[in-house]
Amino acid sequence: AGLVGLSQVLGPNSALREVDLTFCHYTTYGATLRLRKELPRMELVRRQPRCFDGRFVTPFGGSTVEAHTYYADASFNFTRHAQSRGYVRFLTHHETGFYTDSLQYSNFGEQHGLPTFCKYLYRPGVALRQCADLEQPGPHGSVRNVLVAQALSGFRAPGEWPPVPDEGVPLGETVFITAGGVLLPRGLAMEEARDRGATEMVSRMEVVPLEVPMPPLDGPLVTEIEAFQREMTAWASHYSPEALDRMEAQLTMHLVEHSVRMATALSDFSG
Repeated sequence: AGLVGLSQVLGPNSALREVDLTFCHYTTYGATLRLRKELPRMELVRRQPRCFDGRFVTPFGGSTVEAHTYYADASFNFTRHAQSRGYVRFLTHHETGFYTDSLQYSNFGEQHGLPTFCKYLYRPGVALRQCADLEQPGPHGSVRNVLVAQALSGFRAPGEWPPVPDEGVPLGETVFITAGGVLLPRGLAMEEARDRGATEMVSRMEVVPLEVPMPPLDGPLVTEIEAFQREMTAWASHYSPEALDRMEAQLTMHLVEHSVRMATALSDFSG
């Protein structure tokens, strides 16, 4: 059924070149890969809006620029060592004009103090909003950009867009907002913002166009994701859906408590 049935009906010589699966929540990234393999003439399988294709130049990374590359098939590759590769599980569009996502890392890495199943069920999310191009002086002219909102505790995407005007977030910067909706002064580090009661952050990022719309099917990113999916599927087969839901809820609670403890420790240290 679904994508598998589509590839079986069409056959490997199909003239179909593009498929748009954006917001098709009952399709998986694994099925997308199978579709590409069984329809070798397929040039594009889209799983996200075109405005989110590209290399996001983030304000993170300290002395080096950390870039997050998102492909049209919703796979991603970040320029950091751990928790840097994987795919977007699903994307939801909200009536107020923003999107929320859920990521699955294929290289979670070692995280001391977290449950062993964390590598499979830690699925962080952010909220995103497409912005009008910014006109910049110089030869490059307009700059594609997006706003990205994140919660500072837990790992879920914010359910509502933070109460900060778009123009209050400069390109290449992050601003912090308290639970009461107060916008903190610009230029704060994460620790200082937490100490002042920040619960959410919003960043404006330039989006550099992709050179290719999808990673190569036989390349290292897709190969790693496929291997991880096989491992995750084998692990999950030992548990009922209800048990997996309980484990994910346990992980959520653990991460929220961990964030509170970290914030308290930072507050005690700064005091």
